Amino acid sequence: MVFDLFGTLVDAPSGPERARLASGLECALGVARGRAREALSASWRARHEGALETVPDIARDLAGRCGARGPDLDQAVAVLREHARRRLEAADSVLGVLGGLRRRGVPVAVLSDAAAETAEAWPVCALSGLVDAVFFSCREGAVKPSPVLYMRVLAALGVPADRVLYVGDGGGDELAGARRAGMTAVGVPCRGGVSAVAYGVRAWSGACVGGMEEVPGLVFGGVLPPVRVRPGA
Repeated sequence: MVFDLFGTLVDAPSGPERARLASGLECALGVARGRAREALSASWRARHEGALETVPDIARDLAGRCGARGPDLDQAVAVLREHARRRLEAADSVLGVLGGLRRRGVPVAVLSDAAAETAEAWPVCALSGLVDAVFFSCREGAVKPSPVLYMRVLAALGVPADRVLYVGDGGGDELAGARRAGMTAVGVPCRGGVSAVAYGVRAWSGACVGGMEEVPGLVFGGVLPPVRVRPGA
Protein backbone atom coordinates (compact mmCIF):
# COMPACT_ATOMS: atom_id res chain seq x y z
CA MET A 1 0.00 0.00 0.00
CA VAL A 2 1.14 3.52 -0.77
CA PHE A 3 -0.71 6.55 0.56
CA ASP A 4 -0.45 10.20 -0.31
CA LEU A 5 -0.24 12.38 2.82
CA PHE A 6 -1.92 15.77 2.47
CA GLY A 7 -5.53 15.49 1.40
CA THR A 8 -5.49 11.71 1.92
CA LEU A 9 -4.22 10.85 5.42
CA VAL A 10 -4.43 14.36 6.86
CA ASP A 11 -6.37 17.41 5.78
CA ALA A 12 -5.14 19.30 2.76
CA PRO A 13 -4.09 22.88 3.53
CA SER A 14 -6.96 25.35 3.73
CA GLY A 15 -7.17 29.00 2.79
CA PRO A 16 -7.59 30.17 6.41
CA GLU A 17 -4.73 27.94 7.55
CA ARG A 18 -2.40 29.37 4.91
CA ALA A 19 -3.46 32.87 5.92
CA ARG A 20 -2.53 32.15 9.56
CA LEU A 21 0.86 30.80 8.51
CA ALA A 22 1.56 33.85 6.37
CA SER A 23 0.46 36.21 9.15
CA GLY A 24 2.72 34.49 11.68
CA LEU A 25 5.68 34.67 9.33
CA GLU A 26 5.04 38.34 8.54
CA CYS A 27 5.05 39.15 12.24
CA ALA A 28 8.29 37.24 12.74
CA LEU A 29 9.97 38.77 9.70
CA GLY A 30 8.62 42.27 10.26
CA VAL A 31 7.22 42.66 6.76
CA ALA A 32 3.98 43.96 5.29
CA ARG A 33 0.85 41.90 4.92
CA GLY A 34 0.89 39.75 1.81
CA ARG A 35 4.67 39.52 1.49
CA ALA A 36 5.01 36.11 3.17
CA ARG A 37 2.20 34.60 1.10
CA GLU A 38 3.97 35.74 -2.08
CA ALA A 39 7.29 34.37 -0.82
CA LEU A 40 5.78 31.02 0.09
CA SER A 41 4.27 30.70 -3.37
CA ALA A 42 7.47 31.72 -5.14
CA SER A 43 9.59 29.31 -3.08
CA TRP A 44 7.36 26.25 -3.44
CA ARG A 45 9.65 24.31 -5.76
CA ALA A 46 12.83 25.19 -3.87
CA ARG A 47 11.24 24.06 -0.61
CA HIS A 48 9.62 20.92 -1.94
CA GLU A 49 12.52 19.71 -4.08
CA GLY A 50 14.91 20.12 -1.15
CA ALA A 51 17.06 23.02 -2.35
CA LEU A 52 16.23 24.47 1.08
CA GLU A 53 17.31 21.54 3.23
CA THR A 54 16.41 22.71 6.75
CA VAL A 55 13.74 24.79 8.44
CA PRO A 56 16.26 27.58 9.23
CA ASP A 57 17.23 27.55 5.53
CA ILE A 58 13.58 28.12 4.64
CA ALA A 59 13.21 30.94 7.16
CA ARG A 60 16.29 32.71 5.80
CA ASP A 61 15.09 32.27 2.23
CA LEU A 62 11.66 33.68 3.02
CA ALA A 63 13.23 36.64 4.80
CA GLY A 64 15.33 37.37 1.74
CA ARG A 65 12.38 37.07 -0.64
CA CYS A 66 10.36 39.41 1.57
CA GLY A 67 13.15 41.97 1.82
CA ALA A 68 13.01 41.70 5.62
CA ARG A 69 15.25 43.96 7.68
CA GLY A 70 16.17 42.66 11.11
CA PRO A 71 13.88 39.60 11.01
CA ASP A 72 13.45 37.32 14.01
CA LEU A 73 14.53 34.13 12.27
CA ASP A 74 14.16 32.00 15.39
CA GLN A 75 10.51 33.04 15.61
CA ALA A 76 9.99 32.34 11.91
CA VAL A 77 11.43 28.86 12.41
CA ALA A 78 9.09 28.32 15.36
CA VAL A 79 6.09 29.38 13.27
CA LEU A 80 7.01 26.94 10.50
CA ARG A 81 7.58 24.08 12.93
CA GLU A 82 4.30 24.62 14.76
CA HIS A 83 2.47 24.80 11.45
CA ALA A 84 3.98 21.47 10.39
CA ARG A 85 3.15 19.82 13.70
CA ARG A 86 -0.51 20.80 13.40
CA ARG A 87 -0.65 19.75 9.75
CA LEU A 88 0.30 16.18 10.66
CA GLU A 89 -2.56 15.60 13.10
CA ALA A 90 -4.61 12.67 11.78
CA ALA A 91 -8.17 11.57 12.51
CA ASP A 92 -8.73 8.50 14.69
CA SER A 93 -10.36 6.76 11.72
CA VAL A 94 -7.16 7.14 9.68
CA LEU A 95 -4.98 5.86 12.51
CA GLY A 96 -7.34 2.94 12.92
CA VAL A 97 -7.08 1.94 9.26
CA LEU A 98 -3.29 2.12 9.26
CA GLY A 99 -3.10 0.15 12.50
CA GLY A 100 -5.37 -2.51 11.04
CA LEU A 101 -3.25 -2.82 7.89
CA ARG A 102 -0.14 -3.18 10.01
CA ARG A 103 -1.69 -5.88 12.19
CA ARG A 104 -2.56 -7.86 9.07
CA GLY A 105 0.96 -7.60 7.71
CA VAL A 106 0.33 -5.20 4.81
CA PRO A 107 3.47 -3.12 4.02
CA VAL A 108 2.55 0.57 3.94
CA ALA A 109 4.49 3.55 2.58
CA VAL A 110 3.70 7.26 2.42
CA LEU A 111 4.74 9.40 -0.55
CA SER A 112 4.33 13.16 -0.24
CA ASP A 113 5.36 16.43 -1.77
CA ALA A 114 6.56 18.20 1.36
CA ALA A 115 9.12 20.70 2.64
CA ALA A 116 11.71 20.36 5.40
CA GLU A 117 9.42 21.34 8.26
CA THR A 118 7.12 18.40 7.48
CA ALA A 119 10.00 15.94 7.21
CA GLU A 120 11.38 17.20 10.52
CA ALA A 121 8.02 16.91 12.31
CA TRP A 122 7.18 13.46 10.94
CA PRO A 123 9.07 11.25 13.46
CA VAL A 124 7.03 12.55 16.41
CA CYS A 125 3.58 12.42 14.81
CA ALA A 126 1.17 9.54 15.43
CA LEU A 127 1.23 8.47 11.77
CA SER A 128 4.94 7.72 11.75
CA GLY A 129 4.70 4.60 13.89
CA LEU A 130 2.08 3.05 11.60
CA VAL A 131 3.91 3.00 8.27
CA ASP A 132 6.96 1.10 7.07
CA ALA A 133 8.53 3.78 4.89
CA VAL A 134 8.03 7.46 4.13
CA PHE A 135 9.28 9.44 1.15
CA PHE A 136 9.23 13.23 1.21
CA SER A 137 9.98 15.13 -1.97
CA CYS A 138 12.37 17.45 -0.13
CA ARG A 139 14.50 14.44 0.84
CA GLU A 140 14.25 12.75 -2.57
CA GLY A 141 15.02 15.79 -4.72
CA ALA A 142 11.94 15.39 -6.91
CA VAL A 143 8.21 16.10 -6.79
CA LYS A 144 5.25 14.10 -8.09
CA PRO A 145 4.75 12.65 -10.62
CA SER A 146 8.48 12.03 -11.13
CA PRO A 147 8.96 8.31 -11.93
CA VAL A 148 11.98 8.12 -9.61
CA LEU A 149 9.72 8.61 -6.59
CA TYR A 150 7.53 5.64 -7.42
CA MET A 151 10.53 3.45 -8.19
CA ARG A 152 12.07 4.24 -4.82
CA VAL A 153 8.84 3.44 -3.02
CA LEU A 154 8.54 0.11 -4.81
CA ALA A 155 12.13 -0.76 -3.96
CA ALA A 156 11.53 0.00 -0.29
CA LEU A 157 8.38 -2.10 -0.12
CA GLY A 158 9.95 -4.98 -2.02
CA VAL A 159 6.64 -5.72 -3.73
CA PRO A 160 6.00 -5.93 -7.51
CA ALA A 161 4.26 -2.86 -8.85
CA ASP A 162 1.22 -4.82 -10.01
CA ARG A 163 0.58 -5.84 -6.40
CA VAL A 164 0.69 -2.31 -5.01
CA LEU A 165 -2.34 -0.09 -4.41
CA TYR A 166 -1.71 3.67 -4.52
CA VAL A 167 -4.30 5.89 -2.81
CA GLY A 168 -4.39 9.66 -3.13
CA ASP A 169 -6.53 12.72 -3.72
CA GLY A 170 -4.74 13.36 -7.03
CA GLY A 171 -2.61 16.40 -6.22
CA GLY A 172 0.52 16.70 -8.30
CA ASP A 173 -0.95 14.32 -10.90
CA GLU A 174 0.07 11.52 -8.53
CA LEU A 175 -2.56 9.00 -9.62
CA ALA A 176 -1.49 8.96 -13.25
CA GLY A 177 2.13 8.77 -12.10
CA ALA A 178 1.38 5.73 -9.97
CA ARG A 179 -0.47 4.06 -12.83
CA ARG A 180 2.44 4.69 -15.20
CA ALA A 181 4.70 3.01 -12.63
CA GLY A 182 2.55 -0.10 -12.84
CA MET A 183 0.60 0.36 -9.61
CA THR A 184 -3.16 0.20 -9.21
CA ALA A 185 -4.24 3.77 -8.42
CA VAL A 186 -7.42 4.75 -6.58
CA GLY A 187 -8.60 8.30 -6.03
CA VAL A 188 -10.19 9.71 -2.87
CA PRO A 189 -11.90 13.06 -2.26
CA CYS A 190 -9.54 15.72 -0.98
CA ARG A 191 -9.61 15.46 2.80
CA GLY A 192 -10.42 18.65 4.68
CA GLY A 193 -13.78 19.71 3.32
CA VAL A 194 -14.74 22.60 1.10
CA SER A 195 -11.91 24.85 2.30
CA ALA A 196 -9.19 22.32 1.43
CA VAL A 197 -6.80 23.29 -1.34
CA ALA A 198 -5.22 20.71 -3.65
CA TYR A 199 -2.67 21.65 -6.31
CA GLY A 200 -1.86 20.12 -9.64
CA VAL A 201 -4.96 17.92 -9.72
CA ARG A 202 -5.72 16.43 -13.14
CA ALA A 203 -8.87 14.76 -14.41
CA TRP A 204 -8.89 11.13 -13.28
CA SER A 205 -10.78 8.41 -15.14
CA GLY A 206 -9.73 5.60 -12.82
CA ALA A 207 -11.36 4.06 -9.78
CA CYS A 208 -12.38 6.23 -6.82
CA VAL A 209 -13.63 5.54 -3.31
CA GLY A 210 -15.19 7.79 -0.68
CA GLY A 211 -12.07 8.05 1.52
CA MET A 212 -9.04 6.15 2.74
CA GLU A 213 -11.24 4.50 5.35
CA GLU A 214 -12.66 2.33 2.55
CA VAL A 215 -9.23 0.96 1.61
CA PRO A 216 -9.34 -2.20 3.79
CA GLY A 217 -12.36 -3.34 1.80
CA LEU A 218 -10.31 -3.05 -1.39
CA VAL A 219 -7.25 -4.78 0.04
CA PHE A 220 -9.02 -7.68 1.70
CA GLY A 221 -12.09 -7.85 -0.52
CA GLY A 222 -10.00 -8.08 -3.65
CA VAL A 223 -12.44 -6.07 -5.76
CA LEU A 224 -11.82 -2.56 -7.05
CA PRO A 225 -14.72 -0.12 -7.02
CA PRO A 226 -16.44 0.94 -10.26
CA VAL A 227 -14.71 3.65 -12.27
CA ARG A 228 -16.15 7.06 -11.62
CA VAL A 229 -14.77 9.88 -13.74
CA ARG A 230 -13.69 12.77 -11.55
CA PRO A 231 -12.99 16.12 -13.22
CA GLY A 232 -9.79 17.96 -12.44
CA ALA A 233 -9.82 20.95 -10.12
